[in-house]
Amino acid sequence: MKSKKLKLRIMTLILAGIMAFVATAFESADNDINRDGTLIFGGWGWDYNFNPLLSANAPDSNINTLVFEGLLSGNEQGEIPLIATHWERCEDNLTYTFYMDERAAFSNGRPLTAHDVYFTFTTAAHPDYIGPRTNVVASLEGFEEFNSGEADSLSGINIIDDHTIQFTHTIASPRNIMNFSLGILCAEHYAWETWDDFLRLAGKPFGSGQFVFIDKVIDEWIEFERNENYWNCDWQINLAGITIYDLHFSDVITDSVLAGEVHMAQVNTNLENLRLFDAMQGITAVSFTSNSMLTLTFNTTRPHLSDHRVRQALVYAFDTRAAIVTDAGSPRLRAIGVAPFSPVSWAFPPAGTLNNYDFNMQRAAQLMDEAGWTMGASGYRYNADGERFSLHFLAYHNQLWVYTLVDQVWDSWSELGVELDMEWMDFNQMLDRVIGTPPEDRVFDVFPVGWQLSSDPDMADSKWDFNAHRAGGFNSSGWYNTRFQELIELARTTFDQEERVAYYHELAAMTNYYLPVWVISTGVHLWAVDSNVQNLEFGAFMHPFLAITQQGTWIDE
Repeated sequence: MKSKKLKLRIMTLILAGIMAFVATAFESADNDINRDGTLIFGGWGWDYNFNPLLSANAPDSNINTLVFEGLLSGNEQGEIPLIATHWERCEDNLTYTFYMDERAAFSNGRPLTAHDVYFTFTTAAHPDYIGPRTNVVASLEGFEEFNSGEADSLSGINIIDDHTIQFTHTIASPRNIMNFSLGILCAEHYAWETWDDFLRLAGKPFGSGQFVFIDKVIDEWIEFERNENYWNCDWQINLAGITIYDLHFSDVITDSVLAGEVHMAQVNTNLENLRLFDAMQGITAVSFTSNSMLTLTFNTTRPHLSDHRVRQALVYAFDTRAAIVTDAGSPRLRAIGVAPFSPVSWAFPPAGTLNNYDFNMQRAAQLMDEAGWTMGASGYRYNADGERFSLHFLAYHNQLWVYTLVDQVWDSWSELGVELDMEWMDFNQMLDRVIGTPPEDRVFDVFPVGWQLSSDPDMADSKWDFNAHRAGGFNSSGWYNTRFQELIELARTTFDQEERVAYYHELAAMTNYYLPVWVISTGVHLWAVDSNVQNLEFGAFMHPFLAITQQGTWIDE
């Protein structure tokens, strides 16, 4: 009996050992990350300006996070060290001293030093600079003298040693710290004598980031590989590379996800897609309230759009709720826009305090009459001089919401007595027309565009700020109001959070009333992600490319 019990005991132990071995083997296999996977990303909208000082749209800026690194980075919780190991801010909040990681290097192994940081920021302040990043240097001490050519150096930047650099501002602002996320350029690689020299390198990025640019075919694909010389061993790179397909059309993007041709893509947010991807095996539907908005900008420098009553009339004459249901399939997926901030922002005003501009054609007609545009026998409105009210409307292809907007505008604004002159083009061509050209050459009345917002609601040098009404600046409306400009400055310079909230609520009320830029809606972003993509969490304040560089994403295949 004892012998049989002993044999049974031995067999039990052997079986337990085998099971433990198998479990360990499987556990080991689960933890053994295959670093040879390449993530395939589908999207659209790239202007192929892969340079932190030149990128004017979100798609290009997001790609830059793969190749370039700033002194610091950010996520929903705040700023995190990157090239800088730490930094200090003086008591008057004007001077920041950054201590750089001595390991920092570009992808070819060349050390990244304070001289590269100086080169990057002084390029943005240079008299010949034509780009959208003047805002990161405009408040630095000595900017005006350097930018005008009166000084040979920018006194607000002081190189203490190869790995320590100091910035001094003329204006203290809680927003200043965000300027230092600007990607750092290699002074040797990007050295330039003429502005054209600098522009020639826009499509061939070279930086210190986790990925290296390999090649591209414009309007087709962009290829990146893992930076095998990446300097920061504290960050794990678990992807062999990232390939990006420029898919142009929203339905093509959706089809590419369904066919398994891409690992992830942002798809149109509508009820049909939400149900489709929620029900699909092997695909994870990721949805979240976005820190973005869909807008229509009015060129208020045009005489017939200078009266805010006209702009209000045009908004009253548009059934926003109907457009949302047509485009998204459900009002739960998009909200009527009332403020220059997303509902996820702490600056968003309390519900019910601003005008929704609910569809009211009678009110719209009344406002047009008050503004001096009366209906004629032809079905169009005219002013006292007999001028017909006509709008030159720029629109871009490939976005469902733009098509919905134009269809509804054509019906409702025509009923209001507005003559519409539609001009269609691609997205980047439109941006060049409304942003890239000097204000005096901007021949248009209205244009739609979606905006991705920063985590801080600062409106300085934005589409709302009159100081940004210049070639390369984001303000295309040309609207000016003394109190509004004063509030922008007050909101960006106080460190008292309650005061900032109050200022932004007043700013929101003014934009809601004067409507230089009409916020049509804010909503939900919908992404379709292959279930094999591991370690990737992103949301309103973090694009997937930024998340990949911070989370060690990999492909489990």
